[in-house]
Amino acid sequence: MIKSIKLLFGAHGKTDSLNFEPGAVTVFVGPNNSGKSLILREIEGFCENGKTQNQLMLEDIDFELDEDDKFITQIESLKIKPKPNEALEEGTLKYGKFNSTKGLLNFKQKRANLINWKNNDKQKYCRFYVRMFTSRLGGKERFNLISDQENSDLKAHPNSILIALFQDNTKRREVRDLVFKAFSKYFVIDPTNMRQLKIMLSDHPPQSDAEEKGWDTPSVEFHKKAKHITEFSDGVQAFVGMLMSVYVGEETIMLVDEPEAFLHPSLSSVLGNKLSGIMSKRDGNLLASTHSPNFLMGCIQSGKKLNIIRLTYNKEQFPTARLLSPEKVNELFRDPLLRSTGIIQALFYNSVIVCEADTDRAFYHEINERLLSSGEERGINNCLFVNAQNKQTIWQIIKPLREMGIPAAAIVDIDLVKDGGKECAKVLNAAFVPEGLQETFKSLRAKIFGLFKGTGKDMKKDGGVEILSEPDREVCIKFISDLADYGVFLVPNGEVESWLKELGVLSGHGGSWLIKIFEKLGSDPEDPKYVKPHENDVWHFLDSIRAWVSNENRKGIPNQN
Repeated sequence: MIKSIKLLFGAHGKTDSLNFEPGAVTVFVGPNNSGKSLILREIEGFCENGKTQNQLMLEDIDFELDEDDKFITQIESLKIKPKPNEALEEGTLKYGKFNSTKGLLNFKQKRANLINWKNNDKQKYCRFYVRMFTSRLGGKERFNLISDQENSDLKAHPNSILIALFQDNTKRREVRDLVFKAFSKYFVIDPTNMRQLKIMLSDHPPQSDAEEKGWDTPSVEFHKKAKHITEFSDGVQAFVGMLMSVYVGEETIMLVDEPEAFLHPSLSSVLGNKLSGIMSKRDGNLLASTHSPNFLMGCIQSGKKLNIIRLTYNKEQFPTARLLSPEKVNELFRDPLLRSTGIIQALFYNSVIVCEADTDRAFYHEINERLLSSGEERGINNCLFVNAQNKQTIWQIIKPLREMGIPAAAIVDIDLVKDGGKECAKVLNAAFVPEGLQETFKSLRAKIFGLFKGTGKDMKKDGGVEILSEPDREVCIKFISDLADYGVFLVPNGEVESWLKELGVLSGHGGSWLIKIFEKLGSDPEDPKYVKPHENDVWHFLDSIRAWVSNENRKGIPNQN
């Protein structure tokens, strides 16, 4: 069992490192190409040989080491008989253990050597001992698990996962129950071929273990009515393979790469829930990498302790690794507001833009898509646009995202300057404006609000900064610019409906305005009337957000300035 894992980088990149205790369940998340699968491969490699040469992410692993007496008891349970005529040196014993993805592993060694390596030589300890208790499930391994397996001596150590499951009636029934809950089909193992064991899914459960495992006429007739697992979808096959491995495998270090592969989102959630529940009841570590918010939410909803490690990594960019502890996970993702906005998806994006309403979200998302497809270096790649429902809740979303190291920008109407007191403090705290500067921001906000009031006009509806006199406008623009440095972007002309006035949409609000502006923007890029990006207006506004998001030294992200 793993005690701690140390990565080569942490929240500050390679200037520090992340050292964490994986516990029962740790899930690696992050944008595409952030190293989620790579870290599992490197952990597997270390567990097999204890080496970190040429590793890009992993620095070291420490294992929970049993006292010598307990360790001796453990290795004694692994003793197996040598094959006939298999010679062993004096004092040397043969050890073996079934591994759910590698079959029966065995080696010959003196017991004293194993005890010495446990205490003094991590490389040999891994090579001869830890590797037997380590398995990694990728797509290939999952499908191999459900393949037909050659039958063998049921009195001997199992040499395949199907043999092990066939021998264990209790575990087979547990797998059957979970498969039925997921697909309304009964998992059974068919031995009637005599040479092979096959996984079948039946509309009816076997009347007894004897009916399932026998070769007589009732058993043959029962299995004739069932369907081979390969007649079902890849998702069904992957789900069954995963459950088999977790239930039958006795590995204490289980590495699962993209467990959601081939699964419907609802099944991904079920799988995350079940895996977390199973692993919390046994001494061991489940480390998974995922692209699926559904799988992650399933893990969270299990109620079991869960670490989330968010990675941002590739060879060209600034690598980071941040830990969300079980306590932080509970605080964040049991919040109804964060759940309702689907904010868990943010963990899988490079950046997030939080808007006041769904009209804003849809409009800015469309503008960003056109910038990305313009053929120029414009637009924000891999960005999630979120509807916060209103201005006040933006800050409840922005702050925890930034604490996770996610560049989360806010787009708000200019009437934010009306919010003083506690509301202003929420904005500044969520944007991580240093306390020493907050009074300056607060006093400038109050001054600008007074300037707008002095015009006698509506700052949102009547033109934003344009309704101010030239000297007053400069003061307001400076305030807007200073807030933008911390990832808070005020719409200078007032509100979302103030953009693209040249298209002639001069009336409507919210959804009615959005329909009209989308009609004017057009949908066919080949149509001469299709509106493409230019240098000013909302296009420039999104460019400024892109500059903040892509700046490694951006202000407003804790522990990264």
